[in-house]
Amino acid sequence: MVVANPDYVTVEARDLRVMPGTLAAKYESLGGEVKWMGKPDKVIYTSAMSLAGVNNAHECITVGDSLHHDIKGANASRVASAFITVGIHAAELGLDEIGETAGDDAIDSLCHKHGSYPTYVLPSFTWYKLGLPLGKCITCVSEHGAETVDSRKVMQYNQ
Repeated sequence: MVVANPDYVTVEARDLRVMPGTLAAKYESLGGEVKWMGKPDKVIYTSAMSLAGVNNAHECITVGDSLHHDIKGANASRVASAFITVGIHAAELGLDEIGETAGDDAIDSLCHKHGSYPTYVLPSFTWYKLGLPLGKCITCVSEHGAETVDSRKVMQYNQ
């Protein structure tokens, strides 16, 4: 089995929906052979950097809501990361509303559980240029709706 999107779940209208990674994990647990293609594999990050014409991982940032896929892949690729807490881990963090801020202890516990450590933690994400130099804009594709983020709420995560 080849799995091109190894996500286990996604968020639709604040509910989690099963994704191909869940089926593949079950198939693998039954003895099937699975070729995982996608995050957290480093090839996705190096390919994205190549397409963007970037040679240095320190010039990039990964923005995502999955500690297992987005943040773990960024860690392996030595790319900075921003963990969006309103996504697939919202319930685990005790969040009910978009923009709510998770407690440090809850974030720390969840990061340790997944062995993934973000550089930054944000309650939500939107396309927003934070006065970055030309050519240094953050790019992210997300299935989640846009929410305005007050840049003062961006927290540096210290593991």
